[in-house]
Amino acid sequence: MNKKHKISSRWLAGKCLLLFLLPVFYIIIFISGCNNNSQKSPVISDSLKKESVEALRTILKTQSEWVKVHAAEFLLWSGYPDNVRNIFLEEEKYWGNKSPYRIGIWRVLSQVTKKPEEKEIWTGKIMQAFLDTNGTDRIHAAETLAKLHISPLVDSHGITVKTMNSLVRSLSLYTRWSVGFSSQDSLISVRTLFFNIATSGNEDASSRKLAVYVLCHSGSLAFAEWEKLARIALLEPEGSALKINLLNAAVITANNDAVPGDLYGRVYEAFLKFKKVAKKAIRMEIAAGLAEKGKPEDLPILISFLRNEIPLGQDTDDADVRASAAFAILKMSARFALIY
Repeated sequence: MNKKHKISSRWLAGKCLLLFLLPVFYIIIFISGCNNNSQKSPVISDSLKKESVEALRTILKTQSEWVKVHAAEFLLWSGYPDNVRNIFLEEEKYWGNKSPYRIGIWRVLSQVTKKPEEKEIWTGKIMQAFLDTNGTDRIHAAETLAKLHISPLVDSHGITVKTMNSLVRSLSLYTRWSVGFSSQDSLISVRTLFFNIATSGNEDASSRKLAVYVLCHSGSLAFAEWEKLARIALLEPEGSALKINLLNAAVITANNDAVPGDLYGRVYEAFLKFKKVAKKAIRMEIAAGLAEKGKPEDLPILISFLRNEIPLGQDTDDADVRASAAFAILKMSARFALIY
């Protein structure tokens, strides 16, 4: 082979090698880019998550009664149980006879333990408080049984049925909610009951508010039901104290089919209009809704609540609002980690 042929062969071989390596090079660049994307800063920074956890731990240590209970539960639900059990064993020691706070103490202790026999001790105390027809904290006990998914029908059918028909409306409704956990069919029936109360024009405001609260703890609604709730929420008068509750429920109960739609967009927009209202209950509703359905661009709202940037009153530091915001940030972080 002459020199010219050798050069041509080498040139051809080099060109073939280059053509082979170029795709490999681009694949490496693509993979590298993907890796870089996966290593981007999370939607919620580690420092903000740490700030939220520290806020909850501080509130747990420094606050009392129901604010303390809420902070403890937020820590448990977020996966940070450190020291919660010890703190509430101390609370039980000193305040185990104080009604209705004792119900909150037992509620936390029943959730923090991993031992079935210990859990039974605390849920048993809650059940006893409910079954005590002369007790002063039966409403709290009935609500807590529902939150723990425990039906009192198992322990006492007679007292439970009588309580379901109590003239004290809140006691009756919370008992019906707890009874819903007797079976799957019961749960469906009870959710229908509360949906009908929440969307009824004939029910009093307090009963509707309670029913809306239950819906927020009952998962997504079927689209037809959700659409009805959403339209009722939007039509609720602007001055109504129930409007934010209805809007929050419509946000939380929206399923995957509802969220992309125009109606959900209108509900969400109306819901966020309340973010500047300096009232504790409203801020806690906003935090609850954002915990479930909040978007990255909504984070400044929660950060403002967490840092008490706009106090409810002069120099007011509302720990319950800050705790709700901290939990919402942590829950949003967990959701975003799955999405992005």
